[in-house]
Amino acid sequence: MIGVNGSGIEDTALITFMVRDGSGNAAPDDTDVSFSIATGVSGGESLSATSATTAGGKVVVALQAGDVSGTVTVEASFVDDDGNTISTVAPITIVSNRPDAEHLTLGAENLNLAGGVTLGLQTTVHAYLGDRAGNVVPDGTPVSFFSECGTIGESSGFTATSSFGVASAVFQSSAPTVPNLGGLEWDEDGDGTVADDEGLGNVGLCRIMAATPGKGPFQDNNGNGVFDSGDVCTADFDEPYIDANDNGQYDAGEYYVDVDASESFSYDVADCTEDVMLWSSMNLLISGFSSPLNLLPETFSLMVGESQTFVIDFEDAFGNALVEGTRFEVKMTDGSGSEITDAGGMSGITEFTMPDTNGLGASLSFSLASDAAAIAATPVTLVAKIVPPSGVNNNGAEYLEIASGQINLQESPEPPPAPSSGNPANILMEVSTHQISVAGVGQEEQANFKITIVDDAGVPIVEDAYADETLNNVRVSFITSPHGGEYIAGGQADGSVTSSSGSILVRSADGIVPLNLQAGTLPGNVELQVEVLYDADGVALLSPVTAKLPQVAISSGPPHTISLTSALLGSVENMVGMGVYRRQGTAMVTDRYGNNVPDGTIIYLGLIDSVIAEGTATSIAGDTVTAAAGAFDATITRNEIERGIQPNDRILLRGVPAQDKSRHVVSAEDTQLISQSNYTDPGYAAKDYLVGSSLLGSYISGTAVRGDISTFSPGSTVTRDGLADIYVTYPANVDTINVGCGVAPTLDDRHPPLGSSKVIVVAASSDDSATTVDEGQFCFTPIAGFGLAASPAKLNGTGTVLLEVVDGGDEIPVPYTFVSAYVTIDTLGINESCSDLNYLEQDDCLEPTVNTWTEGSCSEPTLLSKTDCELVRTWTPAGECSDGISLTKATCVLANSWTVSGVCSDGTISSEPDCLAASGVWTNTSSCSDPSYASQAACEQPHTWTDLSACSDAAFTTQVTCEQVRTWTDSMCSNPVFTTQTSCEAEKVNDWLQTLSDFDISVSSGYSDKAGSYLSIITVGGVEKVDGDKATVTFVAGDASVDVVVEIKGNDL
Repeated sequence: MIGVNGSGIEDTALITFMVRDGSGNAAPDDTDVSFSIATGVSGGESLSATSATTAGGKVVVALQAGDVSGTVTVEASFVDDDGNTISTVAPITIVSNRPDAEHLTLGAENLNLAGGVTLGLQTTVHAYLGDRAGNVVPDGTPVSFFSECGTIGESSGFTATSSFGVASAVFQSSAPTVPNLGGLEWDEDGDGTVADDEGLGNVGLCRIMAATPGKGPFQDNNGNGVFDSGDVCTADFDEPYIDANDNGQYDAGEYYVDVDASESFSYDVADCTEDVMLWSSMNLLISGFSSPLNLLPETFSLMVGESQTFVIDFEDAFGNALVEGTRFEVKMTDGSGSEITDAGGMSGITEFTMPDTNGLGASLSFSLASDAAAIAATPVTLVAKIVPPSGVNNNGAEYLEIASGQINLQESPEPPPAPSSGNPANILMEVSTHQISVAGVGQEEQANFKITIVDDAGVPIVEDAYADETLNNVRVSFITSPHGGEYIAGGQADGSVTSSSGSILVRSADGIVPLNLQAGTLPGNVELQVEVLYDADGVALLSPVTAKLPQVAISSGPPHTISLTSALLGSVENMVGMGVYRRQGTAMVTDRYGNNVPDGTIIYLGLIDSVIAEGTATSIAGDTVTAAAGAFDATITRNEIERGIQPNDRILLRGVPAQDKSRHVVSAEDTQLISQSNYTDPGYAAKDYLVGSSLLGSYISGTAVRGDISTFSPGSTVTRDGLADIYVTYPANVDTINVGCGVAPTLDDRHPPLGSSKVIVVAASSDDSATTVDEGQFCFTPIAGFGLAASPAKLNGTGTVLLEVVDGGDEIPVPYTFVSAYVTIDTLGINESCSDLNYLEQDDCLEPTVNTWTEGSCSEPTLLSKTDCELVRTWTPAGECSDGISLTKATCVLANSWTVSGVCSDGTISSEPDCLAASGVWTNTSSCSDPSYASQAACEQPHTWTDLSACSDAAFTTQVTCEQVRTWTDSMCSNPVFTTQTSCEAEKVNDWLQTLSDFDISVSSGYSDKAGSYLSIITVGGVEKVDGDKATVTFVAGDASVDVVVEIKGNDL
């Protein structure tokens, strides 16, 4: 098999012929063999040669395909030694690479799935494809599948490829489902409006569509297999669309594939000169719970020879067929369940098994006839059942209805017996419905019973013989009930109506007692007991005639409130090895009274992780949201591609009733946003809107059976005990983790623009009576148990520390997480210094003898005596001497001394011995080392502090410097540096001081960046930092912490 020219399939076939002689041996080399096309398809096919010679008995020729598919036969022939022509043919199939419109059709393995009962049911849909000649198309031909409801396709997408001309895709029942498949309203009567039209399709039909590129149909008048001059194009194609309302035409708002990119639906887009988008569609039936059989009539009385026809509805709640294998059967019983086979008979359809169909349900009838030969009446109960098939694809549990009466009644010439001759012997009963809802929810909340009291002949009793006309002869009591305010009501003998949640006494009339059961506000089962208390004469019976009425189930109301919750801890599962996290939560669904809704209630789920536009609408009316100019031209960037609002994006409104909270986009432009259906309020104003979609790879799912992950259900979930599972699955990587968690939203620039990454979950009931919108609770949370690393782990002073935050799952860096810090001072070093800051060593400070006397001379040569040499003044930190006179530290620390110096009469001689040797005269002069003192007494005496707060030496301005020796008076030192009397009076001027360091630390906090990192600056403060200073800085991110030590050592100062 080869493909037509240009098909992309191998278009050349090499054909090898084996030539043998009469004995079966290979023909001699160089035997001439001729080639020809015996049967062609007139598409330009050709042979590589018309002849060739053999080698080893073999000869080869190539067939080149043309433009037409079909079967070509190539003939090879040669002439033997006797002059006979020997020939054979090789058939070669040439296939097209393009499917043909008339050879595209769809089929499904199951036409009917009970998707309104169970989510996750599956069937396989097949697209059968052939080319114009009916050949199967090449393997790998792409086919795209689309579905009005549920999901279709493998996890990799909606496109399947063919194998031997068949492309298959798996359909799975999920949201949307019955009864929401009716599609859009349309102008059914053609008057230009939809106001008076039904305008909706079958609510259970789900349209499936398949599309593939191919060739349109044409009438090939010249038989060359190519559409050319003289040929007739027999059909044009509209763009592929989902005909959701089943009216056979496209209606604005229905889903379509924009083949020609015109941004509007196009009719007749195809012709036969070019490849076109071929498509075909079919309906699956998504059936719901089975409907009551409506076995009518419910009671009967048949005379001998009479018959009665009964009609039942064998269908789901929407009039559609039940699933394949569902059986109907009816049997005639004696009331206790035992089948009657010897009285009367039934004909018609008493058994029926539903085939696999996507059509309507069946209306079945059967007849019950009396026995013409019977001599006595026979009580009969007809039991009609719906028996579901085994497995999960069914329309609910087994269901039955009954009809009661008598057959074979005898005509008697005798008048009827007197009313008082029959005592109550049996109780017959009928009930209008076996299931009602709690009161006040807009659904059926009452059940009516008809009680018939009959005597032993099956004739209803009469009460005419009662002596007491006010006698109430029947007691009706609750056996079981949910105690939610339900009550039973009936009529009494005086004509009044009585009701009670316990028991009531009522009066029969001609043996009949009508009763009414009114539901309360709690769901549960109700069972009633009926007792006939008196005989035909009104005398109390020792043993009342008793019967239990059929149970009636009170179901909770439809969803009124949906509350979503997800645990803060332990709710995120690491799908190990997949790079995916899954967050679990719960939908709590209650009716208006706080009752959990019935088990099996379907809740539809939606997810937004990317917000495209949000703001405040100027008006909302009909199906249109209007906002400021350009509001709906907004774009976001995802996967490096700019994207605006597109059809089927979700629209959310805030501050509106449940039924208007969520819609889907049909179109958007500038100031107007069109949704798929009208809003219920004729005109909202100033309501906040949001438009978004799921574009980061996340999706939301539930389960068809709560707690059973094997029943995973995309886009919907089912309640049990009022609770339903929710799973949000999202990529676990640095680009998506923490999205929507409300952490530094103005910093998260991974998905522009800022603030467009949010995680919003929508949960809604099937009838939109309850809708809730949750933002943030199901965000893309990291797994708890964060890791936090710091580098470096130790500092000697001011520096920076790199913090890196990872989660406890796949150790994904956690961006935009706040990293805080606190400081603990572990130790403070001791700050040691001299009261005279000029002395750095303790020994020098405590004994500040600057000058030393050595071998009869002072280290300061101006001091001539040891006493003067070793006296000390102090040099203040301000750079001044304590005596206020000396200008340098060297002269300051000298004590004043009285010196005697000599002058030679010969002024050139400087020493007394030399002066006298030269017969000179040595004259002694006396002076003070401080020339301001003129006498030795004043020079050498200590200074005194006078009562006038002045020093005897006016050069000293403070008592401390004046007296030079400290004194302790009135509990304080004359030098306030010293705080104790001992240190004050010590014979030393300086003291060695010890104080704690004022070492302190400041640390910066902030959010980690998109790589999960944060650079913290640690600043070491304080006037002085000394050896031994140590602090611990503890950084915290989420539930993780790490310590960094800051320590000052002597060699770090």
